[in-house]
Amino acid sequence: MFRFWKLKLLFVLVIVFTMADVLWPMDWTLTNQATLAWSPVSALGDGSAIPPGDLVSYGVFIVPETGNKINDRVSVGETDDSQFVVTFENEGRFFLGVNARRLRDNVVISRSSVSWSDNPVAVESGITFGIIYFRPLAMPEGLKR
Repeated sequence: MFRFWKLKLLFVLVIVFTMADVLWPMDWTLTNQATLAWSPVSALGDGSAIPPGDLVSYGVFIVPETGNKINDRVSVGETDDSQFVVTFENEGRFFLGVNARRLRDNVVISRSSVSWSDNPVAVESGITFGIIYFRPLAMPEGLKR
């Protein structure tokens, strides 16, 4: 009886892990530039209103697919808008991230955690995504007729 239970559990685990790409799809895009957009932050973390006079700006980050999201993330810019164009310089597979920054008198007084593009809770419709970038080849030269 105990063996049969182990076999059933093993079978379920194999099915779940082999179906992971179907259940939680990752959308990879091959490009050198991507526009990351998000819903503007309109409240504090506890749901209360942002005090009058305080402003919200955003920090935008990239991290290699296999990188540590704290130690290996790279800041690629800041914006007051709810979108940012990221241009890639190094080859690889990357996730994109954004955090909100609360400013008072142009001084950052608090920050949210970073929302990453590989987190199903943070992305629209739960479809995670990443960017793949390869440098282009040089143009052919010495053409002949």
